[in-house]
Amino acid sequence: MKFLMSYRASIQSEIRELTHKRILDAVWHLSLDVWLDEITLSQIADRANVSVQTLFRHFDSRDVLIEKSLENFIQTIRDLRSDTLDVSVQSIVDTLLNSYEQNGNWFFRLQSQENRFPGLAKWNRAWQEIQLEWVQRNFSVYLQALSPINQQELEQILVGMTDVHFWKVYRHDLGKSLEETRQIWIRVLRAVLLSYR
Repeated sequence: MKFLMSYRASIQSEIRELTHKRILDAVWHLSLDVWLDEITLSQIADRANVSVQTLFRHFDSRDVLIEKSLENFIQTIRDLRSDTLDVSVQSIVDTLLNSYEQNGNWFFRLQSQENRFPGLAKWNRAWQEIQLEWVQRNFSVYLQALSPINQQELEQILVGMTDVHFWKVYRHDLGKSLEETRQIWIRVLRAVLLSYR
């Protein structure tokens, strides 16, 4: 009898966890088309295939739910934002392009909503931290030989040069192909890195 009760509790816990994930994923999918401050509990419940009451069993409020969804996405990006296999500029650019081709529109859409949804300020700061850490790891060969002042300056430049805005300008605003964007990005990064030798 104890085994059966333990088994049921385990199944219920697993179902609760899957429902929780479905709800967070629903917010992410909705945020691709709807401004965060306009997403309703009914939309989330419909998308997750749960009741509004179920949402409140998992989260205290709509804003908490959206913030938890953003935190979940930040962690996913942190996990997926791989380091380059080698230190070549080409490899770094390929990693960036892969990441932004998959999630760049969503990053940019979120960044543009900070005035509409105050919880995004925290997300944007977390994104900047992720970007800086990524730059420090992937450009370490280029950074380590510099003085601390030059190192910090170059890190800041590289954070700006590897941000989603660079990708958006070339891929969307200027209509460049993936390969054109890749070649431009490689040339620009090489020029910046050479200027710090």
